[in-house]
Amino acid sequence: MVGAFTATATKQVQQDIIRLLRLRQPCLVKTGFNRENLFFGVQAVKKSEKEDAMLGFLARHRGESGIIYCISRSRVEEVCQTLQARGLPATRYHAGLTQEERQRNQTEFLCDRATIMVATNAFGMGIDKSNVSFVLHYQMPQNLESYYQEAGRAGRDGMPAECMLLFSRGDIVTNRFLIDRARDDGEAVDEETADLLYRRKLARLNRMVDYCGRKTCLRKDLLSYFGETLEENCGNCSCCLSGYRTVDKTVEAQKLLSCVLRIRQKGYRPAQALVWDCLRGIFSEAVTQLHLSDLSTFGLLREMREEDLNALRDVLVTYGYLSVEGTEVPILTVTQRARGLLQGQRTLSVRVPPEPVRAQTAIVVSPEQMQALKAVRTRLAKRAGVPAYVICSDATLMDLCVRRPHTREELLQVKGIGAAKAEKYGTELLAAVRQLEKHP
Repeated sequence: MVGAFTATATKQVQQDIIRLLRLRQPCLVKTGFNRENLFFGVQAVKKSEKEDAMLGFLARHRGESGIIYCISRSRVEEVCQTLQARGLPATRYHAGLTQEERQRNQTEFLCDRATIMVATNAFGMGIDKSNVSFVLHYQMPQNLESYYQEAGRAGRDGMPAECMLLFSRGDIVTNRFLIDRARDDGEAVDEETADLLYRRKLARLNRMVDYCGRKTCLRKDLLSYFGETLEENCGNCSCCLSGYRTVDKTVEAQKLLSCVLRIRQKGYRPAQALVWDCLRGIFSEAVTQLHLSDLSTFGLLREMREEDLNALRDVLVTYGYLSVEGTEVPILTVTQRARGLLQGQRTLSVRVPPEPVRAQTAIVVSPEQMQALKAVRTRLAKRAGVPAYVICSDATLMDLCVRRPHTREELLQVKGIGAAKAEKYGTELLAAVRQLEKHP
């Protein structure tokens, strides 16, 4: 008897499992991917604005438990230090730490002594912390499988939880670099297999980018990726709850691509900084020496800031119209695919992100009431020597606030309270509810 289990298997992955394990007429059981209590959001931000976006997000989740995922160890360290410097109870987890420190930091998070965990994808497997009320992806993951697994660590108690992804075009470059490096440092497989795996990773990365640029229901897109159909829009994602507008950037893109081509026609390999100076009409030393001010494209985008040009470049790279070689001195090359855009056969529209929105919580309970009950839960947890969520989840505390039980029988009607918990903690929980009624 062979059993294979996975949390996020596309149809392709299911077929691969069956083929690789040589299963004959296997029994395939799928429990469904839809997590209705999770709010999915994508916020497009510039790289320089990510920290502010993160802090704004955390301000909406003050006092709550959550996970912030980053791509690299260095980014984890940087983000964690930023949060700790601001007095936020954050800890970190990545493969570069010792086993002892990883275990210690994980315990701090599980016991709510550090309510924010900043981590790479090394964190999460086997973690079933019920009161995680948010997952923030500081950077875009490489694929939707990873994203959905990581986002799915929120809202295990069934309460509304927020899954937000901060997306910048630089995330594409970073992930592409990591995929290229993994290919160079990969296992000793034959070249054909290595090429196949590499192309699959790139295809999944492109699909992830497509999700980040989605203008229609995000949940419907996620479920479709995993082979499920959602008939109606979910009404609980950033696309459903806010409007988007698209801006036509065809003309600007044509000017940028034409400038790169004109410089190449003069026999030069155009560095990005040189192209930007030419487009913005700046008489830099290089522009003057190479006589680029004579080009018809000189000064065509005077009104665009450098960061706007960078953003346009990233869109063109994403759609395959432009390639960038090198990191310290990026060299720009126009691809064959760009011909249709340059000749007016294609257009380029850029999605302008709305202000971030937050999922709506159906049950309204005052923060003071929840804090009072959480204090009781913390006291019980310390006495029992277990994490707070083992005593009861936030959903249970919320139900206590709503139901206001007065007897043991009424307490047993509260979500998450069984006979054993009622016997161990019932007296103190009922006393806490009576205190709520004295001080509403």
